[in-house]
Amino acid sequence: MGGAFFKYQPSSKPWTLAATFMRHFLFIILTIWFTSCNNDNSFDKGYYEKVSRLKFPDKYKVLETFDNGEWLTGTVLEIDSITLKKFVIENHFDTLQNLNDIHLASNSYLTRHKANFVATRNIYFVSRSINKNNWTYVADLNANKLWTEIGYPDWSGR
Repeated sequence: MGGAFFKYQPSSKPWTLAATFMRHFLFIILTIWFTSCNNDNSFDKGYYEKVSRLKFPDKYKVLETFDNGEWLTGTVLEIDSITLKKFVIENHFDTLQNLNDIHLASNSYLTRHKANFVATRNIYFVSRSINKNNWTYVADLNANKLWTEIGYPDWSGR
């Protein structure tokens, strides 16, 4: 008889509020994580042009890019053959004479498009050091690819 007279109904359900909060929090975290996984968005053309003082062509495709967050960033671009050849000429790239003359530290970080040259034919490079930034660009006219890497000072300024 007492059960029918008094029915307990809580005004708020703390477990429901916590579950709703966790569901929204998880959604936000997953959204941020998935949007940051797209490597094509992390290529900062302006930064590369500012450091190297070379203007990139307007049309290119980012094949792979990375920034290790400590001292090195690198990008592999696919550029049509005529535009890449023009870029090499305008920016005074040197002809690669010996495969041992060029070493890209970014090969340790690239997963899909490592620079793996078997011959020096149609391989050109330019390498400079300006204001504690070291950069190297290697153009392979056989594959229509441009490997770019910039070594920047670490947090201690070295």
